[in-house]
Amino acid sequence: MEDKHSSRWTEEVHKLISWCCDIDHEEQYFDDEGDFDEHVKADHQDCGTKDEISELKEWCELRRARPPYTCPICGCVPEDIATVVPWLIQRSSSIHNSEPHQISSDSEVELRRRLFRHIASHLKGLVLMSIISLDRPNSSRFFAFTKESLYEDLLDSIRSQLKDGLEKKNTTEKFATRGMVKHVLSPSNLEAVYEALKAANAKMPTDTDQVNARKFAEKVKERKLQHFLAVLIYAKCSIDATKEFLDKLVFGNEAEFQEDQETPNLLPASKEFLERLFSRPSDRRDFFDEQRTFCTLVLGSLDVVTIRSDDQISLPWLEQEQIGTGAFGVVYKVTIPKAHLTTDGNFSQPTSRLMTVARKDFICADTAKASFKKEVKAIRDIFSGQATHDNILKSFGTIVIEGKPSTFSLLMPLADLDLQEYMKRNPEIPPGDTSTRESIIRSARELADALDFLHRKMTTSEGDPIVCYHMDLKPSNILIFHDTRRRSEASNRDMIWKLSDFGLSRVKTRTRSQADLSNLFRTRFKDQSSQASATQNFRGTDMFLPVEAELEGRTMNGNSDIWSFGCILSLIFTYMGEGYKGFGGYSESRLLYSNKNVDYFYQYNKSNIGFEINRGVVEQHEKLIKLAAERSPLEGGAVRYMLKSLESEVLLIDQGSRCGADRIVELLQTTLKKYSTVESEFSITENDSMPHSLVQKAQEKVLGLFRRKSKQSLAQTNIRRWRLEVDKKLKYKDCVCSPDGSRVAYWTGKTITLFDDRSGLANAIPYRRVDSMGSRMSSTDSERESTLTVAGQYSLADWSRSWRSVRLTNRYLIAATTDELFNCYIFDVEFDRKLNMYSRVTLSHPEIHMLAVSPDRNSLACILQDKRGRPSLFTGRIVFDPAPQPAPAASIYSDTAKSEHKDAGVCIVDQKATLLELPPGEITCLTLETRNQGYIIVRNGSTLSVNVFIIEPLDMKQQDLMQWSMNNNVERLFTDMACLQSDNQSRRSELIIASQAERLFHLRYEGFESSPTVVIHPPIQNYRILKIATVEHSRKILALGSQSGSDHLLLLNIETRSPDVRPKITKLADIGVSAGYQAKLSVYCEGNETIARIMVDILEGPYLVLQIDVSNSLGT
Repeated sequence: MEDKHSSRWTEEVHKLISWCCDIDHEEQYFDDEGDFDEHVKADHQDCGTKDEISELKEWCELRRARPPYTCPICGCVPEDIATVVPWLIQRSSSIHNSEPHQISSDSEVELRRRLFRHIASHLKGLVLMSIISLDRPNSSRFFAFTKESLYEDLLDSIRSQLKDGLEKKNTTEKFATRGMVKHVLSPSNLEAVYEALKAANAKMPTDTDQVNARKFAEKVKERKLQHFLAVLIYAKCSIDATKEFLDKLVFGNEAEFQEDQETPNLLPASKEFLERLFSRPSDRRDFFDEQRTFCTLVLGSLDVVTIRSDDQISLPWLEQEQIGTGAFGVVYKVTIPKAHLTTDGNFSQPTSRLMTVARKDFICADTAKASFKKEVKAIRDIFSGQATHDNILKSFGTIVIEGKPSTFSLLMPLADLDLQEYMKRNPEIPPGDTSTRESIIRSARELADALDFLHRKMTTSEGDPIVCYHMDLKPSNILIFHDTRRRSEASNRDMIWKLSDFGLSRVKTRTRSQADLSNLFRTRFKDQSSQASATQNFRGTDMFLPVEAELEGRTMNGNSDIWSFGCILSLIFTYMGEGYKGFGGYSESRLLYSNKNVDYFYQYNKSNIGFEINRGVVEQHEKLIKLAAERSPLEGGAVRYMLKSLESEVLLIDQGSRCGADRIVELLQTTLKKYSTVESEFSITENDSMPHSLVQKAQEKVLGLFRRKSKQSLAQTNIRRWRLEVDKKLKYKDCVCSPDGSRVAYWTGKTITLFDDRSGLANAIPYRRVDSMGSRMSSTDSERESTLTVAGQYSLADWSRSWRSVRLTNRYLIAATTDELFNCYIFDVEFDRKLNMYSRVTLSHPEIHMLAVSPDRNSLACILQDKRGRPSLFTGRIVFDPAPQPAPAASIYSDTAKSEHKDAGVCIVDQKATLLELPPGEITCLTLETRNQGYIIVRNGSTLSVNVFIIEPLDMKQQDLMQWSMNNNVERLFTDMACLQSDNQSRRSELIIASQAERLFHLRYEGFESSPTVVIHPPIQNYRILKIATVEHSRKILALGSQSGSDHLLLLNIETRSPDVRPKITKLADIGVSAGYQAKLSVYCEGNETIARIMVDILEGPYLVLQIDVSNSLGT
């Protein structure tokens, strides 16, 4: 200890911090002993004799408190303690810090273990020195043995750290990351290795400015030899091998500076190189056998990386999960450690974080050996040629692993989802959502441009022209990412579509004829076309193939891609017009006309023995044009232009007659321009320079298209009106009101917008009186009309999901997304109205299909649906829990934008999920009447099945309501439902169900165990019922509806009398808009007032919120 620390090492360990003099009852501190002596002599001469002053100074000494887990022998603090010989550790400068020492983040168990091993090293050294003292004649031999043992101890410790730091350390696929090796072989540890080697080896040179421990550490780092030294230590090579490494590679000339590359410097080392380096055969053999673990690839080379079967190389796959299969390859989601991937071929700047990417593996065909390297290079040229395209998926690397058989792997960005999955997860586009349709057409246009790039504009890495035919275009090979190129608002973020999967491609260059890349790989299975089925929306991939694919003597070429792309465009426009559900009927129609067992887009004519475009395609296009024209005449014109162009220029039987991809770009661009005029067709722009009266007249003209004067007089009713102050590009698909009426939420597929009392709902604007004409707005009315400002807004950044359902309680906003698994967001809107704070709940249950919340408590119920379509009921309670919630797993590498947020401290407790055994049919409604009871409505043909359930303990009972059509009624079987509240002490529950817009069912439950009493009221005459709601603590029923022969939206009061008497209808107010608009109704009580709130979605104009005081009309 005296040799390596100082002769006063015990004093240094516990050295004085300062001296404190408080003789004058005013503390003064002195860091230097001399300063303290001068102070006593100058100010306290009367303290007594010299011995008394010395005693005073000893009393005033303040000594350092030993930090926890500090070595009691040498004073090493936790950061410096290691499981090595203590005298090799440099003591931390923190010893001289007067602040109390903080224990590191290591667990106390680990700190204690290190301290014990550290002290044991001290004791070991003392034992060895004692042995030396007992046998003086042989002391030099024992001393040499001791120093060599200390060297071995150090290497054992480093070896243990290397072994513990390996990834997959308990498998045959274990590997070392570059970061781990550099961390273990830090400069201080490298210096320790040099000092230990010097102490144990008499042949080590004397320290100079050029050769010393510090220079050794610098040289190892400069020449990037950490991994080589790590193998040497891990393989337990001899001390002679370490000396040879030092002489030849570190201070010698056999390892000059190397640029960063895909493998560590000098690794993998060949047997010939090791023979020149190491003198002992055992060292050469041990090093060669162990180097694979530390020779881990950094992926992302611009060249094809070939790994031979005898190469000592490891691949950096932390995790891999199979996520897809195709006819030729298997797709895995793989996680790569930081610093083991470069996305641009620059190995000096690898990624600084974990990366999750996609890897597609192909099994190489045995017949491909002769031309394999050339063809693989062709694939590499597609992904990383001199000219690239944003809409062609870029590859991060290409790997060929030679073997029997060989494997070819492509590394690519991990997409959010593919086009097929996107349409499935976002099953419909609201009728007025023109901006989403424009976005889809824009993405399709860019994709057509990428196809044109493949056909005409690509070059090899040498700059030579290259032509590629994709040959396997289909929605699942079109990957979707969030488009980070555009910096638009969160609510209107665009997506970018990219062509992928070139396994079937054919490539042709100037120097060689066409090469079929599909010949390189083994076919895993043959794509089979499935039979028509009502449950399948996509058939086999053969459906996108052109007619030449089955004709002998015909060759597939670039025009074959044109046909396939035309088929995809036809599906895209079907999705825009009918939603995802439209694919089933479209497929059935094509299958009917194809005269084959596949739903091709062409058909075989038996009479003419020839082919033509499938009649089902033409009929589908006509239907889509009609649907678009119903939404807007201008949109109808845009859709007609595109679909008729597909029929006349793209979907042609003769290959040579089909247009090129550049022409499809023009067609889609023209369609996009036509769509840009759709949104403004009925819009009115309020110009400040325009007189107010003209703006008002223009508004009245638009609304007047959908209104007629009411011939009957209405009682005077008080109405307030608000317009939403929102971006006109946002097309909301639904809205919801909180039970107490204090908040309203609207949502699109991506964006939720919240309005509350502070937005204007609580503004003290007088109600306006509505007389018998009801619907007309006077100038005074217009002045009193208010605007609701946005309280908060939240948008999903991830294109792979959209909002499925949104619900409001008096405190929370709960939003469920489309996803493969249970995923919802819970916003505490009482605490944060801006929607910046939320808790995300992700569970391993299937995705949420329907969502309901209880009006009295924060209970929720969800209908979950797995991939097989089986429903289950999930229930739970929303509670505030300030404990940090675990963050949901996310893709580490994705083009998807991410946002930081504060957790709202909310979670779901009392979770239960139970598979439901419901009657066959479609679940149309889920509602919670109380925190413990709810209803599920199932429609099957002409039967409505009412399933009442309780949560604790979970039980369910079924009641079927038979229905038949009256007067050829074509209305939907299920219209709406509402619960009639009973006294809190009563076990009775009542339910009102509106069916086919004219019939009411009244169900009374005396208790859950009893069967309900069902009253079927006679059909309502002269009115259509659209929405119903009940008034709290009364038996009043309100409804939104219209009168026969009129499209006025009315607020109605429904009085149910005896079972054989038709319900009585009383008109309370004319809302002033068409009944064809989507509207929501909610009722709440505010003091002595009964308030009906109506939210109307006027597609061509503003979103309206109306509040009507119906207290006088109802007598409440």
